[in-house]
Amino acid sequence: MEFNYPITYLKCQSCDAKNHCRQCAEEAEAALLRGGAVESVHLDFQLKTAAVAGADEDALLDALDAAGIFAD
Repeated sequence: MEFNYPITYLKCQSCDAKNHCRQCAEEAEAALLRGGAVESVHLDFQLKTAAVAGADEDALLDALDAAGIFAD
């Protein structure tokens, strides 16, 4: 099942510019996919949206939270 969330907070530890570029989003997507709970993901940090798919919505939200991406 796919869920779309507005991103309310980003914890960018690796970016000094804090401009939330596509490279940052791709790195976060790769990390989320390695975790196991997320089947597919598309993050758009500029639009502050997250489209994630997986079997369990609570596990998806936990994975986003663990990655430093807070979504409602």
